[in-house]
Amino acid sequence: MRITTKNYFKAVREVGFENLPEVLKKSHLVIEEKTDNGKDWGIYEDDAEVKRVFDLAFEKLEEFIDKKGDLSGVKSNTQTTSDEDLGNTKNKYSGISNEIKFIHMYLNFHDKVLYKNTIGLFIDDLQKAITEKKITKKSPVAKEIMEMQESALKAFNSMRNAKHFMLRPEMIKKLKGIIEKYENAYDDIDESYAKEKKKKKDLNGLGNVPVNIMPSQEFANLEFNTLGFTGKWLDFIGDPAPGFTAMVFGMPKMGKSYLCIDFAGYLARNHGKVLYVAKEEKLDATLQKKLKDKDVAHENLFVSDA
Repeated sequence: MRITTKNYFKAVREVGFENLPEVLKKSHLVIEEKTDNGKDWGIYEDDAEVKRVFDLAFEKLEEFIDKKGDLSGVKSNTQTTSDEDLGNTKNKYSGISNEIKFIHMYLNFHDKVLYKNTIGLFIDDLQKAITEKKITKKSPVAKEIMEMQESALKAFNSMRNAKHFMLRPEMIKKLKGIIEKYENAYDDIDESYAKEKKKKKDLNGLGNVPVNIMPSQEFANLEFNTLGFTGKWLDFIGDPAPGFTAMVFGMPKMGKSYLCIDFAGYLARNHGKVLYVAKEEKLDATLQKKLKDKDVAHENLFVSDA
């Protein structure tokens, strides 16, 4: 049976996800995520590396189906295939993608000033994964996950609003070691590609890079579209072009969110519909107070928690 983008998800359904070897389960979860459950194969068509990985998964699924024979004969309780059937050896660190996600998040907290709500969201997501058995005591890194949870709980329960979060050097080393083991755990790799080497290209090999050249007087007389900012926002930001982006930075309690709320109100009153995403604050009394303090509630201003 030839597996392509047109019949991949149908083949997996007929085989049954629970009957797939671990290596194909992992591949399937990646393909699900990258293609929005098969609705959008654009990344497969546009990215050569993704196409190579997906094609390898298709090939392995073909081999699995060929070994099992007719799809209708696959039974979840009586027929199983090990990773060795696909030429792979089991590695206990290869199935910890959920744990790795939280380890990356936890490491990223190091040496940062964190709001209490940030740590609270981390704890909520981690405990949800544990409750839903996405992370269990059978995990090879269960001990480290529990240490992370206890550390986050201790920080959350002892802080008032914000805290400088520091990790012990030995903990950082241990968690980075786990990440390295996970990254080296995939034995279904294309060995010929893994051994492939690329060479340095000198700058003069960049080729035909497009360059725009025009007289300065002509350029000085060009007219560009702008948003038409006025008042204090024109003085503060200038008059940017449509599609501009900006980043607001500051230490805790310096007024970042008040600034953004005020700006959102100005945009809603003068330039159209605005979405304010309160990812950390959520839709609670704190956000409500800021809207009232700045008097920016408007039919064009919408708020969301994600």
